[in-house]
Amino acid sequence: PWYGVTPWPEMVKYYNASDFYIHPAFNPAFGGLDVSWIEALACNKPVLSTQLAYLDFDYSELGILIKDKSECIEKAELMIKTFNSFTR
Repeated sequence: PWYGVTPWPEMVKYYNASDFYIHPAFNPAFGGLDVSWIEALACNKPVLSTQLAYLDFDYSELGILIKDKSECIEKAELMIKTFNSFTR
């Protein structure tokens, strides 16, 4: 659900209430690492993100890489089924 703009200090409440974080950054013109999925990781939440590909180490314990929108549902289901494997 969309809750509108949330003040940054309150975001930790949303991260902690979630099981994992889906980071929908599919625009190829966007580059770099976005802060929101890093904040989710800081709250010990695994992520589904296109930006995991930017990492130069094994991210398999942090989340699942999604390459395009068509993979979102399939990869979210995989995240739910293998939730206990995300330990970092």
